Amino acid sequence: MRSIKIPRVVLLLAGVAGLSGWTLALLVLSGRIGLLGPGTDWLAFYGAARAYLDGHLALIFDPEAFTAHLNSEFGWWLVEPLAFRPWVYPPGFLLLVLPFGMLPLAGSYVLFQLASGTALAGALAFKADRPDVRRLIIASAFLSFGAAANIMQGQNGFLTAAFLIGGWRAIRSSPWLGGALLGMVTVKPQFWLLVPVALVALREWKALASCVGSAVVLAAASAALFGIDAWLHWIDFALHPGEWIPNARIFGTSYFSLITAGIGLSGKLADAIQMTVTAASAVVVYLSCRATMPRDQQLAILLAAALIAAPHSSYYDTVLLAIAATLWIVDAAERGRLACRMRDAGVRPELTRPVMAPGRERRAERSG
Repeated sequence: MRSIKIPRVVLLLAGVAGLSGWTLALLVLSGRIGLLGPGTDWLAFYGAARAYLDGHLALIFDPEAFTAHLNSEFGWWLVEPLAFRPWVYPPGFLLLVLPFGMLPLAGSYVLFQLASGTALAGALAFKADRPDVRRLIIASAFLSFGAAANIMQGQNGFLTAAFLIGGWRAIRSSPWLGGALLGMVTVKPQFWLLVPVALVALREWKALASCVGSAVVLAAASAALFGIDAWLHWIDFALHPGEWIPNARIFGTSYFSLITAGIGLSGKLADAIQMTVTAASAVVVYLSCRATMPRDQQLAILLAAALIAAPHSSYYDTVLLAIAATLWIVDAAERGRLACRMRDAGVRPELTRPVMAPGRERRAERSG
């Protein structure tokens, strides 16, 4: 079986980007360069889990007090004190990281990255027919700049990608399971915005119901454990982020960040442009899921659009873009190889069966 042929210039550019990211990550992890030290974002996750376990849940909803707590408790880990590090995630994510708070800091940091990275590798391997394709996609994901940044900061980019990709690929064989996994993306809700759009476009009503259902169950479970006030605090923070915008959001990779930090326009105008970009991304995802496109191409569009549409994203989230690019390139290379073989065999491409969206493909199989 012939292997997928990727243009050398694409491999070169991808290699340079990945090497630069991993060089930076290794220098930070080894202490050779300062910044704030490794796993500074994980400190917020771990610190919030520890605050709950120690009976101080209210602490994480006071940004200044929580930042001071992290500097006090984990100053030995930091190269320099944190300037501002609030808890910004919904209570559902706190529920997922809570077990890691029972471990020592370093062990929890390593275990979370291993667990979420393994979940992502499993999602990428699931339903990938050829071993060489699986290896290429997995390697490109973990050698990317986004993966290096994710490990360096102790972030949750692997987990978000695992839920998105695993849920999408599971829909074909089990809409209920696929939808449930997609509902878990609400732990980072800005990347969930386009999921219902894709499911509606595919007419995957069971998956949509399961998606909403799992999101509701996760929210209810976290409210039962942490109290409804935890959700009210988070909603208030989401609506009135205050100092988080100049201290964090403005340094992200979203259109909002580009417009405010890069061009210098006002926050209100940047928000309006970001909303326009999000709406345009939703249209693109809907049209792609209605079209007769290969499933991996639709997934690539969803991953890229989810990153673009997110009101806030950062460098570690670009692992979604690296995976999207690889899926698209691999699919294009594979179709080009098949087209050449068909041409050599004298087969007219227009006589072959088009690839349908997952929902329509299953309906066609049942009607046949």
